[in-house]
Amino acid sequence: MSRLITFGCSTTQGEGLENPHTETWGYHLSNYFGLEHINQGIAGASNKLISYKITTFDYQPDDIVFILWCNVNRYSVLHSDTEYDKIYPLSPTKQSELYYKYFHSDVDQSFTNKAFTTYALNHLKSKQIKYNKLFFNKELEQYYDILDNTIPVYLSYFYTNYPLGLDNLHLGKEGNEEYAKKIYNQNIELI
Repeated sequence: MSRLITFGCSTTQGEGLENPHTETWGYHLSNYFGLEHINQGIAGASNKLISYKITTFDYQPDDIVFILWCNVNRYSVLHSDTEYDKIYPLSPTKQSELYYKYFHSDVDQSFTNKAFTTYALNHLKSKQIKYNKLFFNKELEQYYDILDNTIPVYLSYFYTNYPLGLDNLHLGKEGNEEYAKKIYNQNIELI
């Protein structure tokens, strides 16, 4: 049986939802397609970490991947398959403070983002795994070199037009369901 695998950050993981296992956009999307859902979302993930998870995941030949790329200004330091430091602008850690003070630049971040995401997508292509990409808003597309299989459904619309989740930061249950429905209505070919 085909599986629908979702990669992304906290919205994909289900942060702020009462029942993340059954309320994420990925779960609803998998139900629309009649597929098993495997959620690989990680709260606070950078595109580097998402790319790493994409390239180390154990795929089956008929898997379908949906990637919700995150904020390009995040960074990660990988220590093992399960241990990593998540560095992002609003993080209160000393590590994040030092990174953005001494090491971060927009040019470096843009290049790094393109390198990691291009590598991850080429990995999926080499394994002949069907994938689709999603973005928070259209403006983020400028930070990516490979734009094939981009679904023109932007998460920012749902954050603006639907209630937030229990944490008052992430998309709530209704918004996740409507986001999945809008993606599904794009008539995506899964074969």
